[in-house]
Amino acid sequence: MKKHLFNLLFIISFLLLSSNIVYSQKNLPFDDICNFKNNYAVVKTGHKYGFIDTTGTIVGSMNIDLSSYTSFHREKFGMHGQHIYISKNGFNGSGIKKVSGEDIFKPIYHIEMINDFFVLSGKYNTSLIIIVDLKGEIIYTHKSNPSEKTEIIPISKELFAITDKSRTYTKKYALINNKSELISDYKFQEISKLSDGLIKVLAYSNSFGESKWGFINEKGKTAIDFKFTYEPSDFVNGFAIYKSKSKKFGYINKSGNIVIKSDFELASHFNNRYAIVKTEMKFENNVLNQGYKIIDTEGNIIHNLGKYKVEKSFEEYADLKIEDNNMIRIQYKEKRGLLDVNSMIVKLTKFNRINSFNSGLALVMFYENNIKYSGYINPKGELLFKTKTPNDF
Repeated sequence: MKKHLFNLLFIISFLLLSSNIVYSQKNLPFDDICNFKNNYAVVKTGHKYGFIDTTGTIVGSMNIDLSSYTSFHREKFGMHGQHIYISKNGFNGSGIKKVSGEDIFKPIYHIEMINDFFVLSGKYNTSLIIIVDLKGEIIYTHKSNPSEKTEIIPISKELFAITDKSRTYTKKYALINNKSELISDYKFQEISKLSDGLIKVLAYSNSFGESKWGFINEKGKTAIDFKFTYEPSDFVNGFAIYKSKSKKFGYINKSGNIVIKSDFELASHFNNRYAIVKTEMKFENNVLNQGYKIIDTEGNIIHNLGKYKVEKSFEEYADLKIEDNNMIRIQYKEKRGLLDVNSMIVKLTKFNRINSFNSGLALVMFYENNIKYSGYINPKGELLFKTKTPNDF
């Protein structure tokens, strides 16, 4: 009996101690910090820039080349690839470096990120185009006559879109493979990346007598007819968001069939079988319902967020997003918080702003004793790192 009582007291004591365990918080000695991207974040001290990892530790030196970095457009900077980033060298051009400081490509190029690929062109010799993957490996090289001004868009590691060199005023794209062999005719006015097995394109429709959006497969064949007036989203997890002529959002499947009607003002991609949608605001029991709801893949309402607004994610097709950790960033009056989609539990925080999660962390901004701080939180809303910062997001 005494043994059982001792065991019970031990378990209770352990649970009480466990409930009082607090997460450790680390002060960061930087003037400014950025969003995490691919497990690294750009930080700034004085006029020097560097990277930290998800433990808050400086990786390499505080001498990375980001000469055109400003708080206003700092979202462009970060670890674009797998331990590699775009380096700057003033007006000389851009290059690609490893986080260790080793050059993969010297800073003599003009570089863009297109569809998660690096696209390098000669800063003064535009006849050379190099496509590089996120590991820093060359997957395609194209040389042309400088007067042709050829444009190459990476669609996947094996597919690319190329402009018709015979056209000088109207741009048309064709699909080619990594051997430069034509897969389709030059007929696409706009073209997106390969996503979920399909490629979104804009082309002239004989049926409608005007340009419409549709989808093709990797062989350049029509998979979903060109019938969309407004640009739909790419396919993600088997669904694409479409916009009707009434400018409302709904969902189609990979057969092009409407599976959820366009009844929504905003909509997110499905993530783990759920999506966020927004309907009109209305008062319910003297409380303003913001109109945000969580639905399943059949359009059933799983949860009504009521008084809570969902923070917009402007990088998304229709401004809404369920984070990869199954959290939704919400707002109630001046407070920001997180909603756990699994439990539907809301946690309001002291933060004035919560950015989107990446690498398991989200950048936040808040005030303590009238002093402005930035920091990083985990999906539980716990502040793991903080630093005083004089700059706005």
